[in-house]
Amino acid sequence: VQYGENLQSLVVSLNTVGAVSICRTREILANVFNVPLSEGTITSMVTRCAGNLEETISRIGRLVTACDVDNAD
Repeated sequence: VQYGENLQSLVVSLNTVGAVSICRTREILANVFNVPLSEGTITSMVTRCAGNLEETISRIGRLVTACDVDNAD
């Protein structure tokens, strides 16, 4: 089964940005969209997204480190 990019984005956003548990994310998708996802599928979506962002996050880190001024709270 393949899921569209919008659904995958929603899953990742709920679980990471929204801090919604995997179990609750599964319940929301099943109840609102009638899309039954397993907890493993949700975990795979989040893991794949994290992998896709590795290079970008690393680049941002290098750029911040290279800055002359570092401001942090």
